[in-house]
Amino acid sequence: MRVALSVLLVVAFSAPAVFGLQKRFENLTEEEAARLWLEEITHYIIMPWERDVWQRLTTAEERVNFIEAFWARRDPTPGTPENEYQIEHYRRLHYANKFFGAGRPGYKTDRGQIYIILGPPDEVDSAPMGRNMHQYPTEVWLYRAPPHPSLPQNLEIAFVDTRSIGEYEITFNLLADSDSTRRTEAFLGTGLLDPQTVAEIRSMNFGRMGTLDLGTGGRNPALEGMANLALVSQVPTRHLQPLSEAVTATASFNRRPLDAARAIEFFRASDGQVCAPVTVRLAYSDFTLLEKPDRYETRIDIFGRIVAEDGTVIDEFSREENVVLPSDRIRTLAQDALLYQLIFYAPPGEYRLELAVRDYASNTVRMSEETIRVPDLGDDPAGSNSLKLSSVVVSDAIVKLDPPPPPGEKQPFRFGGIEAYPNFRRIFRTSGALNIYLEAYNLVLNAEGKNSVKLGYQIQMDGKLYRDVPATYLYPTDQRQRSIMSAIPLKDFEPGDYTLVISVSDEVAAEIAIAEANFSVR
Repeated sequence: MRVALSVLLVVAFSAPAVFGLQKRFENLTEEEAARLWLEEITHYIIMPWERDVWQRLTTAEERVNFIEAFWARRDPTPGTPENEYQIEHYRRLHYANKFFGAGRPGYKTDRGQIYIILGPPDEVDSAPMGRNMHQYPTEVWLYRAPPHPSLPQNLEIAFVDTRSIGEYEITFNLLADSDSTRRTEAFLGTGLLDPQTVAEIRSMNFGRMGTLDLGTGGRNPALEGMANLALVSQVPTRHLQPLSEAVTATASFNRRPLDAARAIEFFRASDGQVCAPVTVRLAYSDFTLLEKPDRYETRIDIFGRIVAEDGTVIDEFSREENVVLPSDRIRTLAQDALLYQLIFYAPPGEYRLELAVRDYASNTVRMSEETIRVPDLGDDPAGSNSLKLSSVVVSDAIVKLDPPPPPGEKQPFRFGGIEAYPNFRRIFRTSGALNIYLEAYNLVLNAEGKNSVKLGYQIQMDGKLYRDVPATYLYPTDQRQRSIMSAIPLKDFEPGDYTLVISVSDEVAAEIAIAEANFSVR
């Protein structure tokens, strides 16, 4: 079966034709064209997880969809007809094959690889005949601002042609590797040369990083060069469109609704802010899991933001996660879900909450949008605010952290010195207990500077009182805010749906606040 270039190469784009690559795909079978696309066209820019997905595809239609998504997620301007990243990539590939080939395709050479990844250098210092009669041909490429934040400014990459056939290889010791007689290297290693002679020898290499390290405490050029080369290999990952931009873009690809269950809670923070943890339950079955010898894995992006009515972004959350499932538990875990919590901070008010999750393997972006109301939990030190309660966290277990985390911003599922993972479905077994956590704010202190808090529970079933837990007093403290934790055994509860009604009474201010939490016993 033969397949047209438009099917397997770029589908809707004409950039390959501009750089004369059409002929490469003429008279190829579908499998040959697919192999050429993977091994030459995208060899240096395809991610490992993308390669895994590609190798599992079996039909031309699947490959067409993959190629479209591959270029789309790298498009810096999704709303325009042209994909500038794709056009520039094909230009670099064409240039590498045309000018760097030496007995093999130019893209396979060291210069070709660097050119395809980093683009044209800002300066080229070339010595095609060697700098003197004892040197092989050399080139040094200078990148003043390489596209990776950890790479040094004015990055220099040196190449040497030790066989004099036009194929230059990367070197981290340019002076030594370009020495055709090895006399320079031998002299430098003896320690017999005076400083002026050493300086003159170094000047032959223009004082570049690639000169030999003489044990003077300077940088090791080989190690530094290898570290920089490792960073260069990471550059293609930085061309993937950030999920925040995919959410904003008017045109996107594989965009679907985010149907994951979620819960939003509110706790008081400092400076008039409210902490709003958003817990999302992401089913493993919604992701494309890549099979490895001993595990299944996938990579996801999680993004969220709170936006005011005028479009101002109040807070934003973004993180990448690698999800790994053991092979021996895949059947059980595949029916389960990943529980993830995003932490936002915002002042009281009404906002738009945007959530997005990207599955890298399938390149699917799932999005949701809803209106939320952040309550005013008050933090007036003068005590003029009335008693307020946070949201109620319902958990299978509440664990005291030892040692407790340092003070600061709230971390997912942590409340000061405790950790409480919510029972998202709020379904409990009679063999366990109903654990709850909440916070009370704006407590009034008595003449002795102490609070007085009374706590009571009622449990209702079908709108009727099922059980009444006697009220208890909490140990008094000198704080106007209290953390409240309780565990209610469920061993004698009937199976059914319940409502827990929590009453918190500020005995000093003679105020009562009520909170409710639904749960089920099975």
